[in-house]
Amino acid sequence: MIKKICIVFFAISGCAFASTEVQADIVERTINFAIFAALIYLLLAKHIRSFFAGRTQSITAVFEKAQERAKEAKSAREDAQLRLEQAKEQAKEIIALASEDAAAAAARIAIKSDEEVRLLHRLKEENKTVIENKIIRAVVTEAMGEILSADDFLSDQKAIVENLIKRVA
Repeated sequence: MIKKICIVFFAISGCAFASTEVQADIVERTINFAIFAALIYLLLAKHIRSFFAGRTQSITAVFEKAQERAKEAKSAREDAQLRLEQAKEQAKEIIALASEDAAAAAARIAIKSDEEVRLLHRLKEENKTVIENKIIRAVVTEAMGEILSADDFLSDQKAIVENLIKRVA
Protein backbone atom coordinates (compact mmCIF):
# COMPACT_ATOMS: atom_id res chain seq x y z
CA MET A 1 0.00 0.00 0.00
CA ILE A 2 2.78 2.36 0.95
CA LYS A 3 4.56 1.52 -2.30
CA LYS A 4 1.50 2.49 -4.29
CA ILE A 5 1.25 5.79 -2.49
CA CYS A 6 4.94 6.54 -3.11
CA ILE A 7 4.58 5.73 -6.83
CA VAL A 8 1.53 7.99 -7.13
CA PHE A 9 3.35 10.68 -5.15
CA PHE A 10 6.39 10.65 -7.43
CA ALA A 11 4.24 10.57 -10.56
CA ILE A 12 2.27 13.59 -9.41
CA SER A 13 5.36 15.48 -8.32
CA GLY A 14 7.11 14.82 -11.64
CA CYS A 15 4.20 16.18 -13.58
CA ALA A 16 3.74 19.08 -11.25
CA PHE A 17 7.37 20.31 -11.39
CA ALA A 18 7.17 20.50 -15.16
CA SER A 19 4.47 23.14 -15.06
CA THR A 20 4.62 26.87 -14.42
CA GLU A 21 5.37 28.66 -11.18
CA VAL A 22 1.75 29.57 -10.39
CA GLN A 23 0.85 25.97 -10.05
CA ALA A 24 3.97 25.26 -7.97
CA ASP A 25 2.25 26.46 -4.83
CA ILE A 26 -0.63 24.02 -5.39
CA VAL A 27 1.76 21.19 -6.08
CA GLU A 28 3.72 21.85 -2.90
CA ARG A 29 0.52 21.93 -0.89
CA THR A 30 -0.66 18.71 -2.50
CA ILE A 31 2.68 17.07 -1.75
CA ASN A 32 2.55 18.29 1.84
CA PHE A 33 -0.99 16.93 2.18
CA ALA A 34 0.00 13.57 0.71
CA ILE A 35 2.95 13.35 3.10
CA PHE A 36 0.71 14.34 6.00
CA ALA A 37 -1.93 11.77 4.99
CA ALA A 38 0.73 9.07 4.63
CA LEU A 39 2.18 9.89 8.07
CA ILE A 40 -1.28 9.88 9.66
CA TYR A 41 -1.98 6.58 7.96
CA LEU A 42 1.30 5.08 9.15
CA LEU A 43 0.78 6.33 12.70
CA LEU A 44 -2.88 5.41 13.03
CA ALA A 45 -3.07 2.31 10.82
CA LYS A 46 -2.30 -0.14 13.64
CA HIS A 47 -4.77 1.52 15.97
CA ILE A 48 -7.49 1.69 13.32
CA ARG A 49 -6.92 -1.97 12.35
CA SER A 50 -6.97 -3.07 15.99
CA PHE A 51 -10.12 -0.97 16.60
CA PHE A 52 -11.92 -2.50 13.63
CA ALA A 53 -10.62 -5.99 14.48
CA GLY A 54 -11.86 -5.59 18.05
CA ARG A 55 -15.15 -4.24 16.80
CA THR A 56 -15.47 -7.16 14.39
CA GLN A 57 -14.70 -9.59 17.20
CA SER A 58 -17.22 -7.97 19.54
CA ILE A 59 -19.88 -8.02 16.83
CA THR A 60 -19.04 -11.65 16.11
CA ALA A 61 -19.23 -12.49 19.81
CA VAL A 62 -22.60 -10.76 20.14
CA PHE A 63 -23.82 -12.56 17.02
CA GLU A 64 -22.63 -15.93 18.35
CA LYS A 65 -24.31 -15.24 21.71
CA ALA A 66 -27.51 -14.37 19.88
CA GLN A 67 -27.27 -17.57 17.86
CA GLU A 68 -26.58 -19.54 21.03
CA ARG A 69 -29.60 -17.97 22.74
CA ALA A 70 -31.69 -18.71 19.65
CA LYS A 71 -30.56 -22.36 19.76
CA GLU A 72 -31.33 -22.51 23.49
CA ALA A 73 -34.74 -20.96 22.89
CA LYS A 74 -35.39 -23.42 20.08
CA SER A 75 -34.27 -26.28 22.32
CA ALA A 76 -36.45 -25.04 25.16
CA ARG A 77 -39.37 -24.69 22.74
CA GLU A 78 -38.87 -28.24 21.49
CA ASP A 79 -38.66 -29.48 25.09
CA ALA A 80 -41.84 -27.60 25.93
CA GLN A 81 -43.55 -29.07 22.85
CA LEU A 82 -42.42 -32.54 23.91
CA ARG A 83 -43.68 -32.00 27.46
CA LEU A 84 -46.95 -30.66 26.05
CA GLU A 85 -47.40 -33.76 23.90
CA GLN A 86 -46.58 -35.97 26.89
CA ALA A 87 -49.06 -34.03 29.02
CA LYS A 88 -51.73 -34.47 26.33
CA GLU A 89 -51.03 -38.21 26.20
CA GLN A 90 -51.21 -38.41 30.01
CA ALA A 91 -54.47 -36.48 29.96
CA LYS A 92 -55.91 -38.92 27.42
CA GLU A 93 -54.76 -41.86 29.54
CA ILE A 94 -56.22 -40.30 32.69
CA ILE A 95 -59.51 -39.65 30.92
CA ALA A 96 -59.58 -43.23 29.63
CA LEU A 97 -58.84 -44.60 33.11
CA ALA A 98 -61.45 -42.33 34.66
CA SER A 99 -64.01 -43.47 32.08
CA GLU A 100 -63.18 -47.11 32.80
CA ASP A 101 -63.39 -46.49 36.54
CA ALA A 102 -66.69 -44.68 36.14
CA ALA A 103 -68.09 -47.50 34.01
CA ALA A 104 -66.91 -50.08 36.53
CA ALA A 105 -68.37 -48.07 39.41
CA ALA A 106 -71.67 -47.70 37.53
CA ALA A 107 -71.74 -51.45 36.91
CA ARG A 108 -71.02 -52.16 40.59
CA ILE A 109 -73.74 -49.75 41.65
CA ALA A 110 -76.20 -51.31 39.18
CA ILE A 111 -75.40 -54.82 40.48
CA LYS A 112 -75.77 -53.71 44.10
CA SER A 113 -79.02 -51.91 43.37
CA ASP A 114 -80.39 -54.99 41.55
CA GLU A 115 -79.42 -57.12 44.54
CA GLU A 116 -81.09 -54.67 46.89
CA VAL A 117 -84.23 -54.64 44.73
CA ARG A 118 -84.31 -58.47 44.76
CA LEU A 119 -83.77 -58.43 48.52
CA LEU A 120 -86.59 -55.92 48.97
CA HIS A 121 -88.93 -58.02 46.79
CA ARG A 122 -88.03 -61.13 48.77
CA LEU A 123 -88.56 -59.28 52.05
CA LYS A 124 -91.86 -57.96 50.75
CA GLU A 125 -92.97 -61.47 49.80
CA GLU A 126 -91.86 -62.82 53.17
CA ASN A 127 -93.59 -59.98 54.97
CA LYS A 128 -96.71 -60.58 52.87
CA THR A 129 -96.59 -64.28 53.76
CA VAL A 130 -96.13 -63.49 57.46
CA ILE A 131 -99.03 -61.03 57.41
CA GLU A 132 -101.24 -63.52 55.52
CA ASN A 133 -100.38 -66.20 58.06
CA LYS A 134 -101.20 -63.82 60.92
CA ILE A 135 -104.50 -62.93 59.30
CA ILE A 136 -105.30 -66.60 58.68
CA ARG A 137 -104.45 -67.44 62.28
CA ALA A 138 -106.59 -64.57 63.50
CA VAL A 139 -109.52 -65.60 61.30
CA VAL A 140 -109.12 -69.27 62.23
CA THR A 141 -108.82 -68.39 65.90
CA GLU A 142 -111.93 -66.23 65.72
CA ALA A 143 -113.84 -68.82 63.75
CA MET A 144 -112.75 -71.58 66.08
CA GLY A 145 -113.74 -69.44 68.99
CA GLU A 146 -117.21 -68.98 67.51
CA ILE A 147 -117.50 -72.62 66.65
CA LEU A 148 -116.36 -73.80 70.02
CA SER A 149 -118.58 -71.38 71.83
CA ALA A 150 -121.59 -72.47 69.86
CA ASP A 151 -123.94 -74.97 71.50
CA ASP A 152 -124.37 -77.25 68.58
CA PHE A 153 -120.65 -77.91 68.06
CA LEU A 154 -120.97 -81.44 66.79
CA SER A 155 -124.29 -81.21 65.18
CA ASP A 156 -123.51 -79.42 62.01
CA GLN A 157 -119.98 -80.17 60.75
CA LYS A 158 -120.90 -79.27 57.20
CA ALA A 159 -121.93 -75.78 58.28
CA ILE A 160 -118.69 -75.40 60.24
CA VAL A 161 -116.59 -76.23 57.19
CA GLU A 162 -118.58 -73.79 55.02
CA ASN A 163 -118.19 -71.11 57.66
CA LEU A 164 -114.41 -71.66 57.76
CA ILE A 165 -114.15 -71.57 53.97
CA LYS A 166 -116.06 -68.27 53.81
CA ARG A 167 -113.84 -66.66 56.41
CA VAL A 168 -110.56 -67.89 54.87
CA ALA A 169 -111.52 -66.94 51.35
